[in-house]
Amino acid sequence: MLMLAKAYPCWYTSQNFGRSEMKKAIIITCIVLSGLIILDSMNAGHALMMFLLAGMVPGTTIILSPNDMMSLFALLIGFVLARVTNSIIMQIRATERQTTLQNA
Repeated sequence: MLMLAKAYPCWYTSQNFGRSEMKKAIIITCIVLSGLIILDSMNAGHALMMFLLAGMVPGTTIILSPNDMMSLFALLIGFVLARVTNSIIMQIRATERQTTLQNA
């Protein structure tokens, strides 16, 4: 007998996704959505964009100069590029170690 489809969706089976995983997924989803609702009620997105685009510090009347913002962005970009290059170098070293161990 050839079965092309199951009578129930495969994501609902106990083999793939148990009750504890489902409860954990629901709790995490609710926490994330609650956090997004709280941030939206405080206009966090608007405050973040005003800080990034105009240098206005949220909750204060302080406005950073364009030179300070450019220095901040250069520092952050430097950190990100350093992390990326470090991870690339670590991956290259790990593959070199594996090839030397396999060849030995």
